[in-house]
Amino acid sequence: MFAAPLDQVATFASELDPAVRRAAAAVTAFLAVSLVGRFLVVPAAVRVVRRRNRENPTVQEATDLYLRIAVLVAAVVAAVLAAGYGRVLTRSALVVAAATLVIGVAGQEVVGNLVSGMFLVTDPNFNVDDYIEWNERAGTVEAIGFRTTRVRTADNREVTVPNTELAANPVDRPYSRSRVRETVRLPFDYDADVDRIEAALVPVLAEMDDIREEPAPSATVDEFDASAVWVAVVYWVANPMETDVPTVNADAMGRIKTVCDEEGFPLGPPGYQHLSGAVSVADARE
Repeated sequence: MFAAPLDQVATFASELDPAVRRAAAAVTAFLAVSLVGRFLVVPAAVRVVRRRNRENPTVQEATDLYLRIAVLVAAVVAAVLAAGYGRVLTRSALVVAAATLVIGVAGQEVVGNLVSGMFLVTDPNFNVDDYIEWNERAGTVEAIGFRTTRVRTADNREVTVPNTELAANPVDRPYSRSRVRETVRLPFDYDADVDRIEAALVPVLAEMDDIREEPAPSATVDEFDASAVWVAVVYWVANPMETDVPTVNADAMGRIKTVCDEEGFPLGPPGYQHLSGAVSVADARE
């Protein structure tokens, strides 16, 4: 009476036992590769990269992220091999079909962003915390991902920019990490004493905390035009990555205007033209 059910249970148990063994082997292999990679391989590699790229945090963070993903892929492959399904990975037709499917689903734009992200990460002149300008937009780089780069704008908005946009367009880096040069051009009357102007403006700018002493501020003649002498006032803002540069510039402009008013320097003289000639009036008679 119970012979048939018992035979079915025995058959099921014999079929289940290999499956359980395969599952246990897959889990063991996955955990072993994951733990070794996560706690031994990745930290060691990151330390080497950090030691050789101390001034490039972008490469350090990217190395950690990419190695984590590589360890995860290796753990999955190890689990598949341990479970006895390694032959699936060796079937070239299946691998090619899977790769074609992935590329087709991802699309050209996504793949382009991935490749561009790799180029941005390995570019030593493009780093996290850099202030950049591109396509009439500007901001500070906060993070560089696989497909996008996060940029914080001056009004504290976070913008997600596709990597292809930054890789395919000119990117201006007006600020270095230690200083940034600012130039203010001022028009004065031809009678103005440029030496007095420099002697009055330079000390006022030099005493500002956020303006560097070296290179020192300067005021020199930059251009002559029909109605004015243009003087270029040059100064360097310290620590542009930590300083509110627009606020420093506004403060500097205010101090320059105050000095010019107090010293009587004729800022922005009106343009004029000298006319000469004669006008004659004829008596017209009918």
